[in-house]
Amino acid sequence: MRRRERRPRREGRSARHMARGGADVAETRARLLDTARHLFAERGFEDVTVREICRGAGANLALVNYYFGDKLGLYLEVVNQAIAAVREFNSLAMTAPEGSDAEERLRLFVRGLLHRVFELRGVDSWVHRLIQHELSRPTELATRILQEAMAPRIRYLAEIVAELLSCPKKDPRVMHCVASVHGLC
Repeated sequence: MRRRERRPRREGRSARHMARGGADVAETRARLLDTARHLFAERGFEDVTVREICRGAGANLALVNYYFGDKLGLYLEVVNQAIAAVREFNSLAMTAPEGSDAEERLRLFVRGLLHRVFELRGVDSWVHRLIQHELSRPTELATRILQEAMAPRIRYLAEIVAELLSCPKKDPRVMHCVASVHGLC
């Protein structure tokens, strides 16, 4: 079997092509993620197709597989961004100084939650819509979202409420109050 000889690359062209391609790669990947975030938040995982995402992002269908493996891989990336946004929010809402009593912690928690709702309106609204879809029509990532994003906030608020009510966290009244406070905000 005869071995084919490779022609040497023309350095100038390939370097320019690679530099341009690198920018295009990052831009295309970002457009796919942005479009996917919007569509998944609007309609949920099941009701969105890869074809729609690619059309909205102005990208080739094969690029979803190239960058993310498949639709679920793309969704996982969007969910990771949502979890990161909720964790950041949690850290802002759970900022009571050490030694604060339960009333002060509750006041700061509610203030942080309301600040997020009113002052930063729309900044991460896609996250909340995505989570709503996961609660109503869960995917295999629903448990992860709840455990990593929502549970820390709920536990924090439950500790505050239990202390205010002078009862154990397992008392059913605690979760009723947590749902009430969180839901009203």
